[in-house]
Amino acid sequence: MRTQSKKILSSAIVASALLSAKTVAEDRLFRFEFANDAMTFSDNMYTNGISLQWHSQAFENWQQAQEQNWFAGLGGAIAQYGWALESWAPSAHHRHAVSLSQYIQTPEDLDARDLIIDDVPYAGALIISNSWYSYDQSDFSGWQLDVGLVGPNSFAEHVQKGVHNLIGSDTPRGWEHQLKSEPIVNMTYQRKHKFWRSPASHEFESDVAWNVTAALGNFYTGAGAGLEWRWGRPNQTGFQDGQNLVGRSVFKETEGNIAKGSWHISGQLQLNYVAQDIFLDGNTWKDSHSVDKEPVYASMGLGAHYHWQNWAVHMRYWMTSNIVRSDLAHTDNNMNYGSLLFEYRY
Repeated sequence: MRTQSKKILSSAIVASALLSAKTVAEDRLFRFEFANDAMTFSDNMYTNGISLQWHSQAFENWQQAQEQNWFAGLGGAIAQYGWALESWAPSAHHRHAVSLSQYIQTPEDLDARDLIIDDVPYAGALIISNSWYSYDQSDFSGWQLDVGLVGPNSFAEHVQKGVHNLIGSDTPRGWEHQLKSEPIVNMTYQRKHKFWRSPASHEFESDVAWNVTAALGNFYTGAGAGLEWRWGRPNQTGFQDGQNLVGRSVFKETEGNIAKGSWHISGQLQLNYVAQDIFLDGNTWKDSHSVDKEPVYASMGLGAHYHWQNWAVHMRYWMTSNIVRSDLAHTDNNMNYGSLLFEYRY
């Protein structure tokens, strides 16, 4: 009887190990995100964004990541020469992500052909992002490198006019005043720590974490800190996402393989300091339109998330306090928008 019990226990351990290995191997995923201020009945500032992301499987260490993909293995170099990716989560999973994103900004009055001095510039950016991040159930740390273009070569004008024509909306008439062409290089670091989690229960779970973010570059330079909260069905692992805007967060996926039919809601409060934002301050080396900004602003995000087998959908709503200073009575000085993100794991 004892021998049979040992065999059963050994078989269970082997099966568990094989299942864990399979789970890690199948943890790659694609994400497509669409963000638009029309979801908040607005058409001003950050008006549209699209992002296509690919996230690697979760590796046990950066050396293992390098064996699969030398570019993913750069996370090991970052960890070797910078403390941030390893010391916070020494036994964590490690992942690499790459994304292609386009961001579009417009003033409120799309019918005006003349330059609107006291409103934000027409601006577009096309950016490739690479992120390297480490996480466990308590801590997250990640770096992101962004390179791309601001200006006409971002194709923002063509995309917005094409979409407006498709849906029968008014054609934006002020794109001749958009920011001039400029290459973009930006670096972002983010750190998170989960300081409270509800006891595991059969029905619902909740957790709370703090985060800090710092960014440096000619697209966005600033810092932020905040709190984030989740509540929902069990099996909540990792951390929730933040704003997928350059300098405000790091592209990541840390929730792991979620049980089918799992759902949760989320909330996030942030306080942000902005030293430089090319979409508000204008081009770095060329004369261009700019607008006076508020150096400190608050933001709040609310989300609903649903996982089913290999698929997931994430809906979020973001709102901010005043971001720009303006004397125009009709100008909406805050940045509100909604986003819809679809996810497929394989």
